[in-house]
Amino acid sequence: MNIKQITSGIILLCMTSSVFAAGPQLQLQSLRQRAMGGVGVATSVEFPTTSNRRASHYYEAGLKNNPAALAYSSFSVKLPRIGVALNSETFEKMEDFEALMEDTEDDADQVDAIKDLAPLNIGAKAHLNPGISLTTKGFGIGVFAESTYFGELYETPLDVIMEVEGYTDIVPVVGFGQEFDIMGSPTAIGVSAKFINRSRLYDETTGDDVLSYNLDQLLKLINDQDGQKEAAFSELTGVGFDIGFMRKIDSYKYGKGAWGIVFQNIGATLTGEKTLKPDGVTEEVESVSEEIPMSATVGFSMTTQLFNSLLNASSWLVGDTVVAADYRFISDNTDFKKNVHMGIEQSLLYDTFRLRGGVNQGYVVGGVGFDLAIGSFPILHVNYSVYTEEFGENVGNNAIEFQALEVGILF
Repeated sequence: MNIKQITSGIILLCMTSSVFAAGPQLQLQSLRQRAMGGVGVATSVEFPTTSNRRASHYYEAGLKNNPAALAYSSFSVKLPRIGVALNSETFEKMEDFEALMEDTEDDADQVDAIKDLAPLNIGAKAHLNPGISLTTKGFGIGVFAESTYFGELYETPLDVIMEVEGYTDIVPVVGFGQEFDIMGSPTAIGVSAKFINRSRLYDETTGDDVLSYNLDQLLKLINDQDGQKEAAFSELTGVGFDIGFMRKIDSYKYGKGAWGIVFQNIGATLTGEKTLKPDGVTEEVESVSEEIPMSATVGFSMTTQLFNSLLNASSWLVGDTVVAADYRFISDNTDFKKNVHMGIEQSLLYDTFRLRGGVNQGYVVGGVGFDLAIGSFPILHVNYSVYTEEFGENVGNNAIEFQALEVGILF
């Protein structure tokens, strides 16, 4: 198998179907956030209940989730944390996919392999969260990236069709946060600017954001033959602003934490151009735009010794429990359950392991985290998560389950 065939296989994996209608949402979530049900308004600041804790910093998350959290951040540098995700259905048919990519001169074998794969929904994601970031008290800067692609392979009475749709976002962010005394209560206020660069797949002959391959075109793509249908990408750019508020919670009975409100993607309209070739030769330039919908979310996070107290365990063995919930009260989602996010995180073995769970858009999610360090110097960071996203208008329409892995070294 040559490199071009491998590349073709990756293209086949990185697909999205018009059935799931990948929308213009801006998703920049770490696997910690996904494993905790998508909470983020107040989870980037930690409030340890004891001194027997190893420092875990999520300050960079404030840049994309709630810039008010930067008022409580300190110096921290994060190197690339790379994450990939595939839907469970793809894993189940991986052997059939490998058969499709086998180096063979017999087109009939490849046709059979394609038909064995159908029907198939494919979901593929990748992210840098962050690509790199630096935070200090009151200020942060970083770069985040996420690719979202899905696909549908299905057989008709006369042909086999693959539909493709997806996009990649690369987003540098800069943010500021400061605490003020408002009506006698310390309140953090923050603002961040996201410089959004979106690369969206499209069909250059029609201009549609759905790229469709028939059986003959799939064979040419897989075998790198002449006359194959090429993928085109439009480049859209724009700036969106987030404004956030946060107040600390200090309860003798329940623990420490914070609650807040954040308004996201204010004014985030992306503009760019598509180059079309309706006749396959003559180029036409078309202006395009996408509006990323503004949202507003209220949420809280509490750090407690819930399980430590219940088990009467040493704090180095069973550490803090973080409980959080968010509700998006301004949203383009009309289904109430799609706006609800709840999560929990339990630290174990001096914060080396973290167990996570939650509810995202009505679906149960979960994951684990592992952080290896020498003293306070981090060496290796690994997250695993199983989570479900709803791509339909209502919960239960078009849910896709993903299995995802995220790795980072140092810092």
